[in-house]
Amino acid sequence: MKKIYIFLLTAAGVFFIGGCREDLPAPNPDKIEYLRKKSRCSSCRKVSEIGRYERVNQALGRCPFCKKVVNVMSGVVKN
Repeated sequence: MKKIYIFLLTAAGVFFIGGCREDLPAPNPDKIEYLRKKSRCSSCRKVSEIGRYERVNQALGRCPFCKKVVNVMSGVVKN
């Protein structure tokens, strides 16, 4: 049993000290531009950036003001 604890402690130490050392991918400019678009909530009619909506699934988001679940894509404001 002692050997298992020593092994787990050593493995955890190596992982936390060394880490995975993978570089993060560059941010996607298309996604950043999409998150900056403005959308109007169909419930409270306030306008906010899509990035501020709490994501529920691909098309639905929770409004940051009234907390209702709305279709973010249908409320996109055209400039």
